[in-house]
Amino acid sequence: MQEETAMFEIYFYPPAEKDFAHLHPELQSELKNIHFAKLSLNPHIGKPLKGEFKGFWKYAITFKGVAHRIIYEIDRGRVIIAIMMIGTRETVYKRLRSRIR
Repeated sequence: MQEETAMFEIYFYPPAEKDFAHLHPELQSELKNIHFAKLSLNPHIGKPLKGEFKGFWKYAITFKGVAHRIIYEIDRGRVIIAIMMIGTRETVYKRLRSRIR
């Protein structure tokens, strides 16, 4: 008998809501319909971050040739994935550094 796994709820920190609102509408749709669904079923599909970002996870996607990252925390107790930031690979880590201080 297989154990049933819980679906994680997606929660956005307020700055991440703004990140999402500034994304291309097609990317927003892709995130909602594909990537957030995958994350809610298995938040460990991403990779854990190291060093100063330990405790956060990243999920990498490419949209129209541009690498993007979803940065999130996993709260197993409340069964929540808390989205901290969404942005291009080029700037997301620099912006994350200032956001978590």
